[in-house]
Amino acid sequence: MNNARVVLGLVVIFVAIEVLNFTGFCYPEYRYLSEEQFIDIAVRESLKWQSPNSAQNKEYASLADFYAENPKCCGLNRLDPRLEMWSRIFGFYVAVVDVWYRASNTGPEPFLHSEIFISPCGHIRDKRAIPESRPRETTASTRRQL
Repeated sequence: MNNARVVLGLVVIFVAIEVLNFTGFCYPEYRYLSEEQFIDIAVRESLKWQSPNSAQNKEYASLADFYAENPKCCGLNRLDPRLEMWSRIFGFYVAVVDVWYRASNTGPEPFLHSEIFISPCGHIRDKRAIPESRPRETTASTRRQL
C-alpha cells in the first residue's frame, strides 16, 4: 500500500511538471508571461534592426507609437509545429512571435517580417527577419489596441 502511494505521488509530481513544461511556465520567476508580454518583448527586439543608416530606417518614438502605426503587426504562436514537441518534455519551451511592421517609408520592400523565438522567461532564443513588400495579411490582431 505504501509503495502504491509513493508511485502515485511520483506520477502526480511528474504530470504536474510536464503540464508546466508544455504550457510555458517560467520556473525561475514562478509565473507565466502574458501574450502581451511576449509580443512586447518581440517588438522591442525587432526594433533593434532599425537604424537611420539602413534599409530599416523608420523610427518609432514608443511601443504605443509602433502599435498605433502597425495595428495588425503581431501574432503569438505558443505551439509552433516547426519546434520539436519532444523537447518540451524536458522543459525546453519556446514561443514564436511574428512581427510585421513598416520598417521604412521608401523602397520596394518597406515592411519587415521578423520571427522572434522567446523562452518562457522572456529571453530571446533566436530571431530572423525578412524584408517584405506588403504588410501582414490578416484581419485579426493578437495585440490589443493601446
